[in-house]
Amino acid sequence: VVLGGGEEKNSSELAYFLREDSWGNRLGTELVGAVVLFFAPILASEGYKLPVNGQDFERTIATSRIDNIASKKILDHVGMRVYGISNKFGNDRYLY
Repeated sequence: VVLGGGEEKNSSELAYFLREDSWGNRLGTELVGAVVLFFAPILASEGYKLPVNGQDFERTIATSRIDNIASKKILDHVGMRVYGISNKFGNDRYLY
């Protein structure tokens, strides 16, 4: 799980990858939840600056391939909400 440079102003993009042998045991939800619900709010409240552009960190964004139902469930479960659809990396993706 990583927070990297986001394409939107004052945002950091969440990315995660789990080995297949760890699927289905809520590990993804726990890891993503820890970053989105606990770590990211601390960064924002302490005035963290994004290293990519020096902007204040204000929010976490993410994308999920439309056909990746498990990833969508993880992002939905931790409270992220879809606000659009875009083609990124050659696939249609939900924007969170």
